[in-house]
Amino acid sequence: MGHALASDGGFCTGNLRAIDHQRLSSSGYVLYASLPPYLATAAISAIDVLEDNRNLTAKLKENVALLWAGHCV
Repeated sequence: MGHALASDGGFCTGNLRAIDHQRLSSSGYVLYASLPPYLATAAISAIDVLEDNRNLTAKLKENVALLWAGHCV
C-alpha cells in the first residue's frame, strides 16, 4: 500500500512484549512506525474513490495495455 496509496508505515506481529518494544522503542522512520492519521485518511479516501468509480480500474488496465504495446497514452 505504501506506493499505491501514498502512505507509509507498517505493522508488527508477535507477543505483547515484542509489540510493545517495537511500538515504544522504534524510531518514527522505521517500518514499524504507526501510519500517521492524515495518511490513513488519504488512503481511505483513495479507496472510496476507487469503489465509487469502478471505471477507473478498467481505464488503468487499458492504459497499461497501451504502454506495454509501446503506445503513448
